[in-house]
Amino acid sequence: MTADDLLSAPHPVVTFRLLGPNDVQSVAELLLDTSNESLHQRFFTVPSHAHLRAEIERLTRPGSRQHAAVGAEIAGRLVGVASFERDTDDDGRAELAILVGDSFQGRGIGRQLLEYLARIAREQQIIELTASVLASNERMLRLARSMAASATSQVVDGVIDLTVPLTDRAPSEYRPPVATRDRAIPASAGPPARTRQVAPAGKPAR
Repeated sequence: MTADDLLSAPHPVVTFRLLGPNDVQSVAELLLDTSNESLHQRFFTVPSHAHLRAEIERLTRPGSRQHAAVGAEIAGRLVGVASFERDTDDDGRAELAILVGDSFQGRGIGRQLLEYLARIAREQQIIELTASVLASNERMLRLARSMAASATSQVVDGVIDLTVPLTDRAPSEYRPPVATRDRAIPASAGPPARTRQVAPAGKPAR
């Protein structure tokens, strides 16, 4: 099913959940379907096959206190991913990464992924998410700054180092992954999507 088929439904529903070892094929398909331009914005280069294999392994390893990855699906197709990594269990900072498929950008899916990931991070006592973003990646810059009024940035050689504090809101104020919540997402074009966040089969180990 093509992206146009998925988005042509009157109210496409976006489901958010944790990713794990069973999602290798879905993550691979998302990365292979993503344009070189979007991959460059994410990785600062067009990644090699070896680089993509490593990213697939990273995103699909079991969740822990140092790692979590969440995905957005429409009709069973993975259309976006977000993740955090930190060095130790008690490190209050974690590195953020996010990628939304080209045809699904500008529909609020990235914001929902980040909300979900931020909630998991706060439950793991993470108080800051950091990211290095190309200065040309305006969509990611707007997304990060929309999460926290106190977000900060520093520019070095065309790369912006972002810090997004998660203490501006209580952990409970970040969108919870519950099956009963449906909400319209603004769409840049086409019909709006609805979100349904499902309770994950297993949270990152505490």
